[in-house]
Amino acid sequence: MDKITKLSRLARRVFQFILVVLPLFVAYFWLTVETSYDILTRSGLINLSLNFDSLGDAPITVGMRLSLTLISLAVTAVPVYALVKLVRLFRNYEQGDVFSLENALIYRQLALSLFYWVIASVIYGAMISLIVTFDAPAGQHQLTLSFDDGQLLTLMLGLITLLISWVMKEAYRLSDDNKYTI
Repeated sequence: MDKITKLSRLARRVFQFILVVLPLFVAYFWLTVETSYDILTRSGLINLSLNFDSLGDAPITVGMRLSLTLISLAVTAVPVYALVKLVRLFRNYEQGDVFSLENALIYRQLALSLFYWVIASVIYGAMISLIVTFDAPAGQHQLTLSFDDGQLLTLMLGLITLLISWVMKEAYRLSDDNKYTI
């Protein structure tokens, strides 16, 4: 149990760190992309999959940057929610609470967050294409909807996690029933 406690503490701290850094990272990215402050893409840490040149001829304006930042931060709420749940789960593990109803419910919430992530990413892609082409001349606005194999994999992982949460909930229920059987 000592190994579980130590590893759970480490995992919880890593998730807490990511929880704080992720929104800051997202905001920094959109506020600096394609500027002299864009250290992330210039250093190769981030490969920008969105080609601004193909979406519009106009440079990225301040209004565009703010809109992209706000939309991205709104979508970031989904992984932040999942990170909060992971912190709670690993805090439970750290305290020796491994097989509980609360943990089964947390797994269910994690599964749902994967489904929310897929929905949010489809909407996010559409919103990005609209924002970037908003100032384009009439007839050159774009609305891009995409669903790729990464999103399909995320849906499959969500289904698997949902199944695991159901099994954990049933196991807890059976264990609880057996506790009171003489």
